[in-house]
Amino acid sequence: MVNEKVTILNDYLERQCRLRSIQYIDLNHELSDNRRLSQRYSNDGLHLNGDGYMIWKKIIAPHIATIP
Repeated sequence: MVNEKVTILNDYLERQCRLRSIQYIDLNHELSDNRRLSQRYSNDGLHLNGDGYMIWKKIIAPHIATIP
């Protein structure tokens, strides 16, 4: 049930970003199997574990401006 709600929320957020010309970063593509958080990246099916956060970091790092 939780995964279905997460999918609905992610779809909503993606649509809202598109409507507002805001970049949407799709983490689900890398962290999930069949739109469900992979067991490799979560201990409880909802929250990321250390490996999950390493993937998260890899995906979002290029989008974060660094301060010189």
